Amino acid sequence: MSDRSDNREGDIETITKMHNEQRTYHFEKMAEEFANQLSDEFISLNRGIVSQQTYEEHKSRYIQYFNSVEFQVWDDTEVPIFRFSNDNSLAYTIVQKDVVVNYQDEEGKLLRDSVHFAWLAVYRKIETGEWKIESVASTNAEPVITVQE
Repeated sequence: MSDRSDNREGDIETITKMHNEQRTYHFEKMAEEFANQLSDEFISLNRGIVSQQTYEEHKSRYIQYFNSVEFQVWDDTEVPIFRFSNDNSLAYTIVQKDVVVNYQDEEGKLLRDSVHFAWLAVYRKIETGEWKIESVASTNAEPVITVQE
């Protein structure tokens, strides 16, 4: 038991670091680094759809997304909640976050999209001892879209 609890604090630090790096990856448009956090079997649950893509598909999707918006806010509104399996091979975080992005619509009008998200991210410790994100189930409040002058 002490072996697991000794590792637990370090694992929380590692997963917290990954979580914080995701903010940097969004603002700096680092799609490859973001995709590298995902496991080869990553599954997304979002907007009523379950999807599984390859690493290249994830990277391409994030490149497209990151290049289409300018992040203004990507901040936790609550401290993430951490839970671990008894054998410390799985962990999950519960996250609440405000996200604000600017983007152009089809007519070139600058819009601001402000959304409150909540999600559950499942992490798996792989053979190398590294943590990878296995799955994310995400939900969000109705976005508030405003026209920028």
